[in-house]
Amino acid sequence: SDGVGCRIFDIGKDVKINDINKISKEIYQEISPPLLQKKLDFSLLQIQGNKLANTVLTEEGQNVLASHFELIDTLVLFAADEDIIIPWEIIRPKPIRDHIDVPTIRQKWRVIRWPTSTKSDVIDAMTKINMLEDKIPIGNLLTIAEKNPHNLPHVIEPPSDVSELPNLVADKNTVHLIGHYDRDNATLKIGSLKINLLTYDTFPFLGPTNIIISGCEAAAQNMDKNLLIEISRRSKAATWAPLVGISDDLAHEIDNDIANFSIMGRKSSINDIFIKRANTVPFYNIYTRYGFAYVN
Repeated sequence: SDGVGCRIFDIGKDVKINDINKISKEIYQEISPPLLQKKLDFSLLQIQGNKLANTVLTEEGQNVLASHFELIDTLVLFAADEDIIIPWEIIRPKPIRDHIDVPTIRQKWRVIRWPTSTKSDVIDAMTKINMLEDKIPIGNLLTIAEKNPHNLPHVIEPPSDVSELPNLVADKNTVHLIGHYDRDNATLKIGSLKINLLTYDTFPFLGPTNIIISGCEAAAQNMDKNLLIEISRRSKAATWAPLVGISDDLAHEIDNDIANFSIMGRKSSINDIFIKRANTVPFYNIYTRYGFAYVN
């Protein structure tokens, strides 16, 4: 939109969703081993981003994305069950001019996923974009995890029961949950603590503006069971999680990073950090954002 009207571009190829999902799985097979070994580099991400762009975008579509890198700051991806595993965020269009280094869209824009199961979902997203409040600093940070390898004061062990969570998170701006995500049962497990859509009804997570769930493939869960989407719907929070499997070490490295930004007194928001670090630390690119941190 230019403030007066909207321009509509048809940028996608006529490709079957099954073929795109097949390419997506091939991309994950390429990046997962080096990711788990902490050897993921930008050259591999760029190659896979080019592969995805060439699969789903027309030549004009790649030109449209590349030419808008400096013109917009937010991209909303309306996602459905059939395309939820596609790593849209690492798309890397061809440069418009030779010898121009083009980043992935994740490195350049605030990329927000939102479901499109109904027309009201789209209208809801358009409304919330106008109320976006992403500049809230990290503020009070709380991490719930079984381990605390960096001995950070904001990291606590999981409570014995999910009903204890409301009091723990009520005065926090940012909450980071590090655990094992069981996709078959759509459940995040942190020790004996289990969080899913059933238990979530007992703690609406009112309070935090940003909630990070570092559990393997949590972002790739089907819409009807997706914890990130439901937390964002009910809590006015932005939620973050990886599309692929990650190790505890990587999750705690991100946590330590966020804590350092907070301790140093920077006024960066979680979104700012993810964009900045996506340009310097490759594994930040595999975290996906759902929903809007917004104010009434």
